Amino acid sequence: MRRHRRIAAVIALTALTLAATDATAKQIPRVGIVDLQRVTTTYFRESAALRSFEDERDRVQRERTRLEAEIFDLEARKVAAEQADNNAQALRIDEQLFDKRQHLRNYLTVKNRQLAEMVSRLAESDEFLTEMTTAIEFVAESEGYSIILNKDNDLFLFFVPEVDITDLVIAELASRAAR
Repeated sequence: MRRHRRIAAVIALTALTLAATDATAKQIPRVGIVDLQRVTTTYFRESAALRSFEDERDRVQRERTRLEAEIFDLEARKVAAEQADNNAQALRIDEQLFDKRQHLRNYLTVKNRQLAEMVSRLAESDEFLTEMTTAIEFVAESEGYSIILNKDNDLFLFFVPEVDITDLVIAELASRAAR
């Protein structure tokens, strides 16, 4: 009889331990990691805002090339005028060269500043931050994560790749962009 009580006690204690372990396991939050830098880079590679920036950058480069070709042509005309001892024409061309070079410098200064502002706005875009946050929340809830941490944080010494949701977030952003 004592032996049966002991066995019953061990069984009850085991069942209680298993139940407590199961209850504790349900309370442990599931933690995920996301590489925000990679999400941002990938998103912008495919975004309309980035394409707009790249179009503007290409347009500026085409205009720069055109202006440099004009300067080159003026330089060749000036050399020809100097070789023909036409100092008046060489002087007029030299003035045109000065103006054209100044215009190119000013143009590039203004356009480079505008392009830098475009890049800055891309990175700080409230719309993007909202989209990214929404995508992270969606993936976290869909996959059962309670906490999502930024992979770029230097506090992490190790984590298993299975908790990295970066690819899922990128896929979610891509599917939202396609809608």
